Amino acid sequence: MGLRAFKMYGLGFVLWLLFTATASWAIPPLAPYVYQEDFETSDPFEYWVSNGSYTVNSKGITSEKSSVGAKSFKLDISLDSATYVYFMIPVDIPSVGTLSFKGDIYIQSITGGLSASLGTNATHHPYSNSWVNVIQKLGTAGGSWTTQSSNLAAEYETRATSVVASKLGGATIDDVGRWTNKIVLYLYASSPGRIVLYIDNVVVEGQIPSASEYETFTQSAWQSYLTRIQSEVNTMADVVTSFDRQLEDSEESAYLQTAQARTVEIKNSVASRGYATPAEYTELKEYYATVPGLGQVSATESAMAVYPWPAITDAMVLPDSYPIPASVGDNLSLKACRGEYEPVSFILRALRPLSNVRIAWTDLVGSGGGTIPASEVDIRLVKCWYQSGRDSILPGAKVLVPELLLKDDDLVRVDTVAQTNALRVTVGGQQQYVDITSATSVIPDGAVLSDASSLQPFNLDEDRNKQVWITVHVPETAAAGSYQGTVEVSPENESTRVLTLSVEVLSFELKPSILEYGLYYRGKLDSNPGSALTSEKKSSTLYRKEIEDMKRHGVLYPTLYNHNTMMDQVLSIRNEVGLPQDKYYSCGLSTGNPTDADGLAALKLKVTEQIALARQYGYDEVYAYGKDEAVGDALLSQRAAWQAVHEAGGKVFVACDEGAADLMGDLLDTAVLHGYKPDEVAKWHQYGKRVLKYHSPQVGEENPLSYRQEYGLKLWCGGYDGAMNYAYQHGFGHVWNDFDSDRYRDHVFAYPTSDGVIDTVEWEGFREAVDDTRYLSTWLSRVSDTASVKDWVCTQVSHGSDLSEVRASMIETILGLPSVSVPVMSPPANLQVLER
Repeated sequence: MGLRAFKMYGLGFVLWLLFTATASWAIPPLAPYVYQEDFETSDPFEYWVSNGSYTVNSKGITSEKSSVGAKSFKLDISLDSATYVYFMIPVDIPSVGTLSFKGDIYIQSITGGLSASLGTNATHHPYSNSWVNVIQKLGTAGGSWTTQSSNLAAEYETRATSVVASKLGGATIDDVGRWTNKIVLYLYASSPGRIVLYIDNVVVEGQIPSASEYETFTQSAWQSYLTRIQSEVNTMADVVTSFDRQLEDSEESAYLQTAQARTVEIKNSVASRGYATPAEYTELKEYYATVPGLGQVSATESAMAVYPWPAITDAMVLPDSYPIPASVGDNLSLKACRGEYEPVSFILRALRPLSNVRIAWTDLVGSGGGTIPASEVDIRLVKCWYQSGRDSILPGAKVLVPELLLKDDDLVRVDTVAQTNALRVTVGGQQQYVDITSATSVIPDGAVLSDASSLQPFNLDEDRNKQVWITVHVPETAAAGSYQGTVEVSPENESTRVLTLSVEVLSFELKPSILEYGLYYRGKLDSNPGSALTSEKKSSTLYRKEIEDMKRHGVLYPTLYNHNTMMDQVLSIRNEVGLPQDKYYSCGLSTGNPTDADGLAALKLKVTEQIALARQYGYDEVYAYGKDEAVGDALLSQRAAWQAVHEAGGKVFVACDEGAADLMGDLLDTAVLHGYKPDEVAKWHQYGKRVLKYHSPQVGEENPLSYRQEYGLKLWCGGYDGAMNYAYQHGFGHVWNDFDSDRYRDHVFAYPTSDGVIDTVEWEGFREAVDDTRYLSTWLSRVSDTASVKDWVCTQVSHGSDLSEVRASMIETILGLPSVSVPVMSPPANLQVLER
């Protein structure tokens, strides 16, 4: 890159950051609001729009019927060629804060293909976009009034999010207004007909800003967005178009020409329209990120290009991905607390064939003289392999995805032409590769599978990528401060590339998570586990290593599937690993649903014996498992059994869904709720019960950022007490073959080997979710006004803010707070940057 472009890039980017960092926005103060139309004195409905002929037979106020008061609005209308006719009541209502709509409708008679609905019309003024909020079309005459209702604030926020995502590049929902400008009677016809209906008791109420203050706010926010997006676009475009380095690589040169031509087009389009579309904004950002790195490492200077790359992202860099949407660089950095595991990553691209590439690293030496030993730095290679889908637990199309974190890249051989995976195993002392990409694939009995104990060299073909994953574990004894070391990438046929690895050890102690983290762990200690390449049978060595792996990732409450056999050894291992002893969740101890005296007595005896054994190993409580995902009568059939468990001194947990609280809220101690449903959580909390979450996403999707987003701060904002997702491992067929079941894909956070586990990128994403909540816990421990903390955190979550930036802001705030509780009346000013 030329000097002029470097200066422009640096200044523009700094100015943009400065602008966004100093912008602080807050919706005007909320006040009670009520709009009510009882139709007692006049007819407020006006004709709005239609698309054909119709006849109003009668329209106006009548005393024939009413749901409140003495009168209502009546409409008798025939639709001929029109397929819709709308009547409206003009209003001007800010639709933020809390706002609900309801109205009563009575359909007296109906013929033809007609239907009717109450609703509203929404606008995003001053952005010129609007949409209809049709609540529910009613197409039959009834003998009673129907109340139609809508949570306007929630509905408009959802729609605004969609509008921003689909129409406005670089915007947030706070950049556009949310208004109700019409209350609407919607009439539809699939064929000509006639309808006679009555409307009454239309009410819009809640806590909202005044219309005048919200108008000022939205005008200012919209103009700020237009200014900001224009500045961003101009800055990025200028960087791309002013790039003046001569490129020797023909592929890069062609890409640069395309990038510069498209950048000019996008800049002119945005200038003409006033704002960017999401497609334009995304395309320009990619050019902006990529172009400054073009040619930085040319074929004459080095055979490798290095791109620092976010570890926790759902964006995929595959072996043949190009260009890489990142800038080249030799510096890797992270922040972490003592005891924390924190990842950083980079993409290595071969500009010429690289053979026998070795990666070595040094101790990290502190500025104050301390050291983080090289043994606390774990480096692995991200393996891309074929899976039966990526974004679902259901089998789908074969897709290449980055997932495995390997020390030996050759453990799995991938053929991108045949689209197959082959797994290296040892049988009878002989190594062989077995196919694991078909329904009929078989791994031989007695096969031994192991990753290497240290990072192995690898080869990289020309114009191919390899992601390198680094996890730093900060020792509990490390002093706060800056540490630095190097990572050397040394191909056998090329010169060594030296990267800098910097770690800032934070000065505060990271608190335990405010949430409880468990996992369904199907592993059972078995006296004859065989090769142990299953999700169920475990040797004592493998059982211990998997429990240790879960603990390192923040999961302190894995379920227990053993029941009678080997329980002493199971509990001993868990105690030695250091899991908490306040309780354990047993899927091996099942409640069933007995109702007879003998069956209930037998259940009580099982619970009593389990509790007695648990007490010997220091455990306070034992949870028995109900009937999995039962509903209706099957759920109710367990009442006597669950009461028996309680009488024996035990507790009950089980996976359940909506409606379970209404039936069993008094008896189920911990609900493992299907999906993200805050309203259902509130029901359980009314009974004083705890709620953990599973599903959405369930284990088995190769999307690390999704697990961070769904199982960390969002979980807390939804009121959950923790998580118990399904499952650490569950092989539907063989756990290493994603193609041998037509029911589900394998659910795996960490793949079992004969002597340990192989972690995955999504498992690392889950650990980051846990750590996000630990930073939150640390923040909460230092303030007395937790409401303002929750308001800020949950605003970031609802707006989809970058969680790495959210954590960075939490760190800044914690560093500025004493380690004792002090009042914090509002979110600290330095946190406002993420709200825009």
